[in-house]
Amino acid sequence: MPSPPANLLAPDALTDQVVLLTGATGPVGRATARALAAAGARLLLHYHAHPDVAEALQNELSPALLALLPADLARPGAPEALLAAAAAYAPPTAIVNAAALFLPDSAPAADLALMRALNLDAPHALLQAFADHLRPQPPSRACVIHLLDSRVASPTPLPSFSAYHATKRALADSIPADALRFAPLGIRVLGIAPGPLTLPPGVHAPAGPRPLAAAPLTPTDIANAIAFALAAPALTGQTLFVDAGQHLALSQNSFPYNGNMFPDHPKTVFHTM
Repeated sequence: MPSPPANLLAPDALTDQVVLLTGATGPVGRATARALAAAGARLLLHYHAHPDVAEALQNELSPALLALLPADLARPGAPEALLAAAAAYAPPTAIVNAAALFLPDSAPAADLALMRALNLDAPHALLQAFADHLRPQPPSRACVIHLLDSRVASPTPLPSFSAYHATKRALADSIPADALRFAPLGIRVLGIAPGPLTLPPGVHAPAGPRPLAAAPLTPTDIANAIAFALAAPALTGQTLFVDAGQHLALSQNSFPYNGNMFPDHPKTVFHTM
């Protein structure tokens, strides 16, 4: 199967954007940083773990990269502090919330609470802080994009991952109302719901059918969708599924969990950031 193009946009498509990207050291975060930089955006990259990966991105993406910003976004007050730190370099015109945890229901309660804080509370806090920051002069293309999961199309969570599913579903459900709430400030609010990438440790369930694809998606597929959403000022209040049609089956609960969905790719599952 041919690889997706490294970048779908013209080199100057995002030159008016300063993007705060959370979770930049994950596979999707790295691909997104590259796609945005290739389209002319300036970047403020957040990370929590893997400082060596962050430094490699800094070397690769300079001069598009304005700052590396370490933070634990699960801590109370950390999202607001991150936005303030980013604004000290350049006021962001867009935020891409890619930081997330993917934990099974068997994880300790404290870890599940951290997952909720990172996956749900932090994106909401960043959006509100962004709105507060923009009130004097909202940029014309202000945008906040939440990375979700194609499983939000289904009322049934991945077995043993109901807590994770609840965080992503709640974030997805908030998007239409937030888009209306923040529209007077010129802020668009969108979701990108990726399909399966690769199998996280300890997960064995297949992800389900993808009508248009025979191979797993790549981080570049997702990054290209994020770049497109940032460059499309008429898009707001909706979730774009980047999953080769998987959500169509998920929304109907039309497939069982068994080991025969992908005979060539038996270790495919919903992605994490």
